[in-house]
Amino acid sequence: MIAYHKVAKRDNVTLISETFVLLSEKQDAANTEIASLRRELAELRVSQAIKESLPGQGNSARALQAPQDPVDAARSTFSQEFYNSGLKDAVSALNLSEKSYFAITKSVSAALEMPSIPGQRSMAHLPEGERLALEKERQQAGGLLTQRICSLRDQLRRKDDLMQNYEREQHQMKQSDTLAALKTEQLEEMIVELRQKELEIDFLRQNVQDLEEKCHSNKSFPHKVNFTDIRIICLTFSMIFVVKCINTVRCIPKRKN
Repeated sequence: MIAYHKVAKRDNVTLISETFVLLSEKQDAANTEIASLRRELAELRVSQAIKESLPGQGNSARALQAPQDPVDAARSTFSQEFYNSGLKDAVSALNLSEKSYFAITKSVSAALEMPSIPGQRSMAHLPEGERLALEKERQQAGGLLTQRICSLRDQLRRKDDLMQNYEREQHQMKQSDTLAALKTEQLEEMIVELRQKELEIDFLRQNVQDLEEKCHSNKSFPHKVNFTDIRIICLTFSMIFVVKCINTVRCIPKRKN
């Protein structure tokens, strides 16, 4: 479950970064189109002002002109309508671009847990000075979003490192538990074997003692047996076995809590 949330969060950060880059490109294109439209509007205003300031000159010029060809008149009318239609489309595209910018920045800031970012107002009807100020605000907003994305990415990387260390420690603990269980099982088997050997030693000691008593009681025994040596040999083997068992127990690592 943790890995799923981790992958989902990484995908969200990547998607936000790509969306922000695409949004910046669209905003630059919209700014270029706005500048072009404003230049055309300024030219139209100058032309209109000239016509209004010199009405007589315009009438005399029209009077001196030859009658216009109907084909040229239709072509001029079509050009003017086409220009007006293109201007309307450009204005509509500009408004749509502004709305898209606001929607994307709002969703991105909400996903990044940023309550508000600068530059959230339209640029369509602002004078040049305010447009430049608004452009700086939007650049500042882009910097804030980028900084937030980088911060989240660093946090995600640190969480990945912590998760990897945790999984590594868990694996080591499982290995230690397995080894401790194996050693415990071996110890139990050795304890059982040790008890069996102790029983065998007691049995042999009893037999040696019985044999010694019989030999002492039987005066016709042809050879003299050194029972002290026999006891020493049995005790020596017993001590060797016990020492080996003790050393084996000491070698078993203690189980961690």
